[in-house]
Amino acid sequence: MMATMTFQVKPGLAWQEDFSLWLYEHNRAQKTIEAYVQDVHHFARWCGSAFGAESLNRTDVRAYFEWQKSIKAAVNSQNRRLASLRVLVSWMRERGMLDYDPTDRIQRSEQSKLPPRAKDADEYADLASVSMAGAHLKCAGEKHSLLAARDLVIFGLMARAGLRVSEVAGLDAEDLHLERNEIRVRGKGGKVGDVVIPNELVCDIEAWLAVRPGAGAALITDWNGQRITTGQIRRRIEMIGQAAGIVVKPHDLRHTYIYRLLDVFLRQETSLPVAIDAVRMQARHSDSRTTMSYLRASYKQIRMAVEGV
Repeated sequence: MMATMTFQVKPGLAWQEDFSLWLYEHNRAQKTIEAYVQDVHHFARWCGSAFGAESLNRTDVRAYFEWQKSIKAAVNSQNRRLASLRVLVSWMRERGMLDYDPTDRIQRSEQSKLPPRAKDADEYADLASVSMAGAHLKCAGEKHSLLAARDLVIFGLMARAGLRVSEVAGLDAEDLHLERNEIRVRGKGGKVGDVVIPNELVCDIEAWLAVRPGAGAALITDWNGQRITTGQIRRRIEMIGQAAGIVVKPHDLRHTYIYRLLDVFLRQETSLPVAIDAVRMQARHSDSRTTMSYLRASYKQIRMAVEGV
């Protein structure tokens, strides 16, 4: 059972409501707010019935993260929970419940040295061919032709613009600036950034807009004009992969895009710092070190090089 909270919050509000309202006022997206609250609940369950503002101390916080390491919690989960607690601390300090940061001595867990997963050139070509031909569709009726045009845009936004699945689902028609080959994307943490897109994707989007059902705000809809969910988008990408005989997840396409874009810059003999910065802006990474992780050699590259010696 969830531990009882003893935070001092605004009159008439539960702590979750006050914390969520504070996050909303700081321009955090709804999904992000829900994730922060869920992570705080995880810490609360670990603390037990004694959890409250007094639990946010360096001793308990350190013990919590040592426990996570002892049970071999995923590195990404550990780092996400640390980030969430730091946000909670910011709220508490603003409310006058804390006068220091009890998480300041906790280091992020080291990420895997493996490079981000991506599809090679042949796999990418097969996936692109299926999406262009609509070969993943089981029927060829009028409604399914709409789905073919829409799924081509979904695939393109991920594979040719590097969008995350949540960003694709959240796109509105008003976010399109096709006259200058740009789209405005609302990303993680409520951050907003502009992404340059290729002419081919502009044409695909225009073709979809010409047949898109309804006149609502959402760019990506079902054939009734309703915005589709991230789960539905994941399923469409899985269907494209199944038709191509390739296991693929939506985020694989983002990784593939970043690798391909970086490769283009390097083949053009762009200096490495400029190439990294350009890719960072397109990928909307807040830290260039995230972008630099795409410079790591893959196991397949090492194998090919060894065989060629």
